[in-house]
Amino acid sequence: MTNVSAVVLAYNRPHNIDILVDKLNKLKQIDEIFILYGHKDYKNNNIVDDKVIHVDNWEENDNIYLMRRFNINNYSSVKNNCILMLDDDLCPSQKLLDDMIQSYNKNNKCLYGPQSRYCGHIYEDVDHLRYIYTILLIVSLITLTINICFLTYFPNIYTGVFFGISLISLIITVFLLLRVPNYNVIIPGLSITDKEVIQYTWTEMNKEEHKHIFDEVVKNKGNGEDLFFNFAYRKLYNKPVCIKGKYDDLDVSNGFSTTNSNDHMRFRTNFCKNFINPGL
Repeated sequence: MTNVSAVVLAYNRPHNIDILVDKLNKLKQIDEIFILYGHKDYKNNNIVDDKVIHVDNWEENDNIYLMRRFNINNYSSVKNNCILMLDDDLCPSQKLLDDMIQSYNKNNKCLYGPQSRYCGHIYEDVDHLRYIYTILLIVSLITLTINICFLTYFPNIYTGVFFGISLISLIITVFLLLRVPNYNVIIPGLSITDKEVIQYTWTEMNKEEHKHIFDEVVKNKGNGEDLFFNFAYRKLYNKPVCIKGKYDDLDVSNGFSTTNSNDHMRFRTNFCKNFINPGL
């Protein structure tokens, strides 16, 4: 069995930590849980568990914010090579963890996770977008079929117009569906990779040629750190791999994407367009 070290990025949701640790303890491969606390006022001191290592990480958080997740210095005491990186509001099911580990054992120099995105000339949650367009395609097909029936049995100008509209709608939906880009990002907040991959990717992120991206992430208090990590990762390795599966969402309040969702998406779109796309 491949033993896994879970490394949890914590900030201001201490109530999630109790729940998360309990869930992680039920996953059979996890024999170590590192919790990186980004705020001293929200450290959870109630957990006494041999598996759990509490790391005071708030000084680093003040300097590089969410990028502390990738700082290899935080992994010096981690005993396993297989790393499950987690936000404090996500936990994989046993089946998802099994599938990610199975892929890891075939190729440990890769990044695996269930949440995929596209970051380039635009920023897209491609799975969500593809799902929406697929639903619209099904609706368009049903509507077109109904209009064909009406046109066949009740041919007149009105049924002809409705048929034309439904046909155009179908063509537009197919066009939009085909234009959805393939993912090139796996969100690290629920992912598995090797400790060496994190080390080499962190080194790549700190190169002088990427300093403008590094500084932009710091300027925005860590927002975009996951996109930057994937950008640097792809400089060294193959495309990350999406492993679909179920996972638990805990309390997601007080996060970038929940407190200012519009600003969050606007920043990520501009970040991909202005900083990531030129280097692709």
